[in-house]
Amino acid sequence: MTTSQRDETFAVTRGATSGTAANGAIMAAMRHPASRHPTTKHPAWLRNGNLALAFLLELGALLAFAAAGALVPEGWLQLVAGILGAALFVLVWAIWAAPRSKRRLRGMRLIAFKIAVFGVAALILLLIGQPLWAAVFAVLAAIHLGLAVQFRQT
Repeated sequence: MTTSQRDETFAVTRGATSGTAANGAIMAAMRHPASRHPTTKHPAWLRNGNLALAFLLELGALLAFAAAGALVPEGWLQLVAGILGAALFVLVWAIWAAPRSKRRLRGMRLIAFKIAVFGVAALILLLIGQPLWAAVFAVLAAIHLGLAVQFRQT
């Protein structure tokens, strides 16, 4: 217990609210830090691992959208389509899924958005002739999204 926590405890137990129900709840939360946050019942390594998986999936989706250039005929249009695909992904993700976005979707809307984006990325991988990578990407995305719902990481 740090000095400031000790001072808070002393102030609460000796202050005007001593003996009240609020005092008991505060003291219980200080004794049992796990009761403060509902997601702490899951191991930290698993929650952090899911966040790392999310980051890797986002990078994979960016690469898949950039690889969409392979779907157009040979020539300079492939390069342009790859750049536009990557730019489209970055723009859409920055507006609706970036953590600091003012228009960030929340809850199940964010999950539905991620399902759509990761699904399109897997479809692009399938269309450019990478069925194994498409399947791996789709399975990892399903695992991540399932854990994100379980851990309330939306």
